[in-house]
Amino acid sequence: MFGEIREVKVTGMEKVEGIDCVTLDVDNHAGESWIVYVNKRNDGNLTIHKVVENNAEYALDWYNNDLHYAFNDMTHLTQQSKQRLWDELVSSEQMDTSSVNHYLN
Repeated sequence: MFGEIREVKVTGMEKVEGIDCVTLDVDNHAGESWIVYVNKRNDGNLTIHKVVENNAEYALDWYNNDLHYAFNDMTHLTQQSKQRLWDELVSSEQMDTSSVNHYLN
């Protein structure tokens, strides 16, 4: 579903649905990208809170319109799919979990 991860960038913090999350921009080798919101569970482990597919064509449009959805909410992902993405992010060597933890501490 997500393919081989090419790049992961920590872009900052956001409150998503009232929860403090670190924002990650994730790109794969097929040219697909996502915005992944990561938070810390009560047990201290990091987990994916929300995933948004990023279809933005910044040169053409930077908003949703009738012809194009720049940002597609993927909240329908199962916990298993989120866990698979998390495992891919961590094993890709593109993700620095210490940076994510730094933002959430």
